[in-house]
Amino acid sequence: MKRLLLTFAIILQGMTLAQSYAQSHTVNNTDGTEILKFKNIPIKGNIKDFDLKMRDENFIFIGNLYSTYNYIGMFYGRKVDAKVQYVPETKQVSKVVVVFPEVGEEANELYEHLIKQLDKKYRTRQENFGVDELIWSYGREYEIILSKNHSSKKVFLNYTNKAKSEERYYYQNKHTEWMTEHQNDL
Repeated sequence: MKRLLLTFAIILQGMTLAQSYAQSHTVNNTDGTEILKFKNIPIKGNIKDFDLKMRDENFIFIGNLYSTYNYIGMFYGRKVDAKVQYVPETKQVSKVVVVFPEVGEEANELYEHLIKQLDKKYRTRQENFGVDELIWSYGREYEIILSKNHSSKKVFLNYTNKAKSEERYYYQNKHTEWMTEHQNDL
């Protein structure tokens, strides 16, 4: 009887772990890759669809400036600014940047706490030496970047789709090159 109860407890625990994993991770069935999420919203796809999902999560849309949708909402128990960047040419989401309101010592404590939480969840971390920036890889396509800005004294958490982020920078550089070439024409 004890063995049966122990076996049942182990199976129940395994099912609970599998369910919690499934809620925090999505697998794209076409190629088996995992998709990083912010507030249970996959960081991929069209900005308009992402915007609707952000509003469903009670984030208030503030405006769109320089291919970035700006919001205010609750994250990690705090009222934060959330900036959703996208590739202007394709309208594909590339990054979500969360700006925490804490400054000074509170920001330092939050930074250290987030490091511990992210280490638990994602395990492998890289450090960008000389900068208060830590990077956790999530599969081949995504990364989470935690950083501190010394001038604003704020903590930033970036959820990045690496391919789309590189595409965004590519188009920004092309636009800058065009503006430089045609500055006298304007």
